Amino acid sequence: MFNKIKRRLELANKGYFEHMFFAMKIGLKCLWSFFTAFIHAINPAWFEYTTSKRIKRMNDLFQKPNINQSENFIEINKSFSSPCMLDEVEKK
Repeated sequence: MFNKIKRRLELANKGYFEHMFFAMKIGLKCLWSFFTAFIHAINPAWFEYTTSKRIKRMNDLFQKPNINQSENFIEINKSFSSPCMLDEVEKK
């Protein structure tokens, strides 16, 4: 178990608490996005663009890796089998 945690933190290039706070921040943003989308579903005049803007900003957090983290980002992307940013990072 500890080896999996250590490997994940190495791939993310983050310490334990840095990773924990980042994950909590993303979780809270997702929770807020759920809330605004739910309210918007009931009344489309409320939170018209809030959820989509927040999701785009969250996406930017994952799509713009630090230059020093590019190799780790590629490894993380491969481990999740997600080609979303792999080509763009490899072009740099």
